[in-house]
Amino acid sequence: MKNNPSNQKKFSIIIPVYHESNTIHKSLKKIDHILKNENTEIIIVDGSKKKDTIQTIHHPKIQTLSSPTGRGPQLNAGAAIAKGNILIFLHADTTLSNNALERIEHTLTDSSIFAGTFSLAIHSPKIRYHLLAWFINLRAQLLRLPFGDQTYFITKTNFISVGGFPNIPLMEDLEFMRILRRQGKQIKILKDTSITCSRRWDSEGILRCTLRNWFIRLQYYLGRSPTSLKHFYDRKDDGTD
Repeated sequence: MKNNPSNQKKFSIIIPVYHESNTIHKSLKKIDHILKNENTEIIIVDGSKKKDTIQTIHHPKIQTLSSPTGRGPQLNAGAAIAKGNILIFLHADTTLSNNALERIEHTLTDSSIFAGTFSLAIHSPKIRYHLLAWFINLRAQLLRLPFGDQTYFITKTNFISVGGFPNIPLMEDLEFMRILRRQGKQIKILKDTSITCSRRWDSEGILRCTLRNWFIRLQYYLGRSPTSLKHFYDRKDDGTD
């Protein structure tokens, strides 16, 4: 799909959702400052067959569409219709700072940087969450494999050149970064943070959630397919449309 120059934007923020109708409007309020930016569009991609999240969204500046389930297919579907020169992949429970767009644009003016992410902060006053975020950021810096909730950003040209995200139901974020790393692409991890909600750790417990994620990643690295690992996540859709 070719972009219409008259509709060209500088930034396209792509948000994958799955049964987020109870939280999506709170999330959108947190990025209201971005909605007011005329150079920015927001695309929300629903991976549920019921389309229950996007049916609740009626904002004139937000595009909505549905896609096959899985963050990889959802993110690729959003990127395919994006009119922005810079793509920003934002999780529904993550918030960008007021100067995030400026930081992204400034970072990508360096032609040696292929893609970038923010560091992670977790929205909670509890010290254990600060320690968890510190550990996640340290691991990302050492391995050069930041997680998707750190918010990836990349020019659309670069994104297309590497074929987008793998069309897999999970682990698409780390696999995307592994592809870039194998190709020798420079990934910039900013010290600036994007702030993610603590809800998943609150509901499951930090230890249980962390151990589960480590187990899934280990199994994936050992060669197990993402499809076979999908059931470890509590994302359910009965498919009865």
